[in-house]
Amino acid sequence: MKLVAFTVRNYRSIVEAYKLSLDNYTVLVGPNNEGKSNLLKAVVLSLYILTRGRARMGPRRGLARYYRSGFDFDYSWKRDFPISLQADNPDGRSEFTLEFSLDAGELAAFRTEVGANLASNLKIRLHFGHEDVEFAVLMQGRGKKALNERRTLIAEFIRNRISAQYISAIRPSDMAAEIIDEVVERELVPLDQDEEYRKLLGQLQALRQPILDKIANRLRDSIIEFVPSISAVRLVAEGGLARSARAYRLLIDDGVSTDLSLKGDGVVSLATIALMRYISRESLGTRNLILSIEEPESHLHPRSIHALRKVLKDISVKHQVIITTHSPIMVERETVRQNILVLHGLAVRARKIDEIRDALGIQLSDNLIGAFLVLLVEGEEDKDILQSWLKSVSPTIANALTQRILLIDHLAGATNLAYKASFYKQNVCNIHAYLDNDDDGRKAVKGAIEKGLIEESDYNLASCRDMHDSEIEDMISLDAYLRIIQEAYGVNLDQPLFHTAAHKWSDRAKEVFQASGKIWDKATKAAIKRKIADAVSRPGVSSLNQHRRGSIDTLVQCLESKLQLRNK
Repeated sequence: MKLVAFTVRNYRSIVEAYKLSLDNYTVLVGPNNEGKSNLLKAVVLSLYILTRGRARMGPRRGLARYYRSGFDFDYSWKRDFPISLQADNPDGRSEFTLEFSLDAGELAAFRTEVGANLASNLKIRLHFGHEDVEFAVLMQGRGKKALNERRTLIAEFIRNRISAQYISAIRPSDMAAEIIDEVVERELVPLDQDEEYRKLLGQLQALRQPILDKIANRLRDSIIEFVPSISAVRLVAEGGLARSARAYRLLIDDGVSTDLSLKGDGVVSLATIALMRYISRESLGTRNLILSIEEPESHLHPRSIHALRKVLKDISVKHQVIITTHSPIMVERETVRQNILVLHGLAVRARKIDEIRDALGIQLSDNLIGAFLVLLVEGEEDKDILQSWLKSVSPTIANALTQRILLIDHLAGATNLAYKASFYKQNVCNIHAYLDNDDDGRKAVKGAIEKGLIEESDYNLASCRDMHDSEIEDMISLDAYLRIIQEAYGVNLDQPLFHTAAHKWSDRAKEVFQASGKIWDKATKAAIKRKIADAVSRPGVSSLNQHRRGSIDTLVQCLESKLQLRNK
């Protein structure tokens, strides 16, 4: 069961946000004070009412009164109904409409538990007034009356299948503590029905400590993935019956057992990331988690922001994540429609990456304007060769290059991959890397993946069959440049020493040059590569060795797939 659309009218600064599509990963972007947080809080308020409140049917038709069970989200008409509308609408209401999708199994369960058929998505409307909340089921046809008579059953159905978690824009240590409170509170709920628990307060600690120990052990397994130096994790209850308001402390032992809030920012940030992953894996049963976070990047080092985004994307594979952000790193670059622009009291789905950049205040140089995808290659010669081949092979890529939707940029060496990848990500560009299949190329890719700058789907290596090390020149037909090298240097590369597959192109060329009594140094190598790139760029793909084009064909498929996402 997933929340697929949300509408809000007349809530704080949001006049109207109509039927916003919500995906597994949704990003709210916009300048300060334009309503991002208010829109997120509208979603959270609605979900908390449905998942943490308890509905009681009121005396008037269409009215369901709610009482809350231990959450601090509330609605105040004087504060939350738009002040500019209050004089003319003294009885006005804030309106929230939630649309949930159900799979076949959930539709069958709905028939059993609610006693009514649901032909399509479940649509719930909440009207918040001075003192009450009106709850109604929206649908067309005769079944509407039957469904609205079963509102309490429908509310229970939602509560059993949706779990809502909200994390405000606070310091990492507070964020971690808030998540801990949420996890512990959920695990301890069954104890509320334990008669012994209610009567024998003196045995409270004995009853809940095993649960705290179980949670601590699970947390340790999750946190140690990010902070290997941690040897033990303990949860300590502050005492009393409260299960929230910082009732629990997390002690981390990385040589010294200390409260998490007193650890360094690095440990706090990494532990918080681990806790987010934990909450998506544990204690949910079959329920779908809707995780809402305000500015998750706050107080985090850029490297930690990349790691955090990866964790949130991992969570979004099975659950839903909704965030507000000012960070280009956190936005959804591939599927642009998953970003919602919040401007001037309105919220609309983003259509182009340029709109997101404008909302974030990113100023790009002319050569980057409009770039959706950047292909990073090692050298300037690689850039020229690939541009020629890709244009020849793929009309889609050729068009993207012409319109500057796709750009090719060189790194001036594989070691600069991490730096360039970080730069383009911060400027809201998708990236793909194509590097030589040698020690430097493989090391650069591994390093960028470890830093969370690229994923496994974001690179290809210039690999050739039966070669351990290879580079882009190994894929060029010798006929394309044989005569040029012979005329310029008096060296014939068409000989057995050069045709061996035991070494990559640069090493073989060096051996032939030295065997021919020629100087081979960095300048010679660069000059020859430049001549080859110039020769290849004219004939296009006909210069590509047809027996060694496997990685080029794969690169084309990857780039075309990523470019298709721009239109979704």
